[in-house]
This record gives sequence, structure tokens and C-alpha cells, in this order.
Amino acid sequence: DIPDLILLDLIMPEMDGFEFVSSLKTIPAANGIPVVVITGADLSDEDRRLLNGGVEQIIQKPSDGTPSYLDEIRHYVSKYAVSKAVDHGDVE
Repeated sequence: DIPDLILLDLIMPEMDGFEFVSSLKTIPAANGIPVVVITGADLSDEDRRLLNGGVEQIIQKPSDGTPSYLDEIRHYVSKYAVSKAVDHGDVE
């Protein structure tokens, strides 16, 4: 199955998020899947350039550890959950 939304952390053990986004672009069936990056890392201009065109949004985790970024994540999850439900006729 193809996911409706990908929430991606850039720091992963086997493959980092930059490699993931690059690999995802090579899969025709994955074209159009929104990718939302969630990171605590400070991204350089070069990092943002590498992600440009491959992600819908970059959500920065606050350095103080507050969960304020969770509202942004909820927004994207609910947006794509509703979109899928409408596409499948589950919402009137």
C-alpha cells in the first residue's frame, strides 16, 4: 500500500532523511505522496536546498523540548486523513 502522508525524521540509523527523500523521488508510485520533515536539527541552506521539491513542509522541533510542534503535525495528519476519507466516500 502507498501511504497518504509520510512523517519523516532526518536522523535515522540506516539511511538519513536526505537519502530517503532522494530515493523516494525515484519511485513512480510514490510521486505525489506528501512528505513532512520533523527535525530538531538546525538545517543549513544547503540542507533545505536538498529537501526542496521533495517535501511539503519542514517542522522544526523547539530546542527547549516543548511539544508546540505537535499542533502542526496534527494539522497535516488530519488534512490527509480527511482527504483520504473524502476520496473513498467515507465523509459526507
